[in-house]
Amino acid sequence: MRALKMKASLVGAVIVFLWSWFSWVAVGVPAKTFKDPAAMVEAFKENAPENGVYMLPSMGRDSDRAFAEKLYMEGPVVHAAVEAHGMRPVGLSMVFAFITQFIGAYAITCLLLRTKGLKYGKKVLFITGVGFLVAWLGVVPGWIWKGFSPAYSIFLILDIIIAWFLAGLAMAKVLRKS
Repeated sequence: MRALKMKASLVGAVIVFLWSWFSWVAVGVPAKTFKDPAAMVEAFKENAPENGVYMLPSMGRDSDRAFAEKLYMEGPVVHAAVEAHGMRPVGLSMVFAFITQFIGAYAITCLLLRTKGLKYGKKVLFITGVGFLVAWLGVVPGWIWKGFSPAYSIFLILDIIIAWFLAGLAMAKVLRKS
């Protein structure tokens, strides 16, 4: 059973990894481009000197509450993940992504194996349903609280659901006799 879990998890992780690469590189993420990227680089260097998440308005304890509330209502509102000194090598990010997807596939495999009597189609539906749940709970709060655009949010939700549907097709096949 352990070998079966590992095989299903590995197959699922590979499919999610490949789909993610395809959707993000070939299809493309619906994100806006700054009007003057060079000016934004300078603004970030000047105002965001460390790696971290920066928010405008800042609702922290040390912020000017009146200014923050006014800016929150009138804009601009910004939620930015800043890597002040550049990102880690792409290969390392890919390794981290694959490990994350493997852990997710393993957890889904363990959950699926706790069910009894599901046929192939129901197993695919179960895995896709977990993908939907992860996508909804992981993305919608960003749309609600961080201002993610509807196009960006829908892209992320569909990306995750499609990835786990495709993985589910293969994982359910590996687990067909369980």
